[in-house]
Amino acid sequence: REGMPRTVLEGMSMSKPIITTDTAGCRQTVEEGVTGYLVEVKSSKDLADKIQAFLELSHDEVHEMGEAGRQRVLQLFNTQKIADDLFEIINTG
Repeated sequence: REGMPRTVLEGMSMSKPIITTDTAGCRQTVEEGVTGYLVEVKSSKDLADKIQAFLELSHDEVHEMGEAGRQRVLQLFNTQKIADDLFEIINTG
């Protein structure tokens, strides 16, 4: 497995709502119903349901979901923040 999925983070950083599988890494990035949708593993029915739910969102709801994802990436997964945190851990360790 990929761990923290870079393509999901990149999509979120571009303010795109995400539909992804509910697996390790993905579930830590996507907040269900807020920044996108998590799909049950190997469930084509759940995938279809989540796509349908997304298609039923208004333009404003899609925009809000995308912006929430961007803010989540900036707050939690910003590479500069991660580098600063690692630097602090190494220097105080």
